[in-house]
Amino acid sequence: MITSTDHPDDIAAVVHDRLPDWGLTPHGRRTATRQLTAAGVPAEGIAALLGVSERTVCRWRAEDRRGAR
Repeated sequence: MITSTDHPDDIAAVVHDRLPDWGLTPHGRRTATRQLTAAGVPAEGIAALLGVSERTVCRWRAEDRRGAR
């Protein structure tokens, strides 16, 4: 059973080691998206790592630009 996590080490595994998401919480996925975006990773790559659609990544980025959440 995989538990959900937003521990910084688990997020770092996705961001720095480019390991696929194996149980990040929604908050953890958003944090990873912000960090991966800052590192210049395209939306398509982020979506593949996090198991979400590219559209979801684009929506999250737009919400961040507007200051939402």
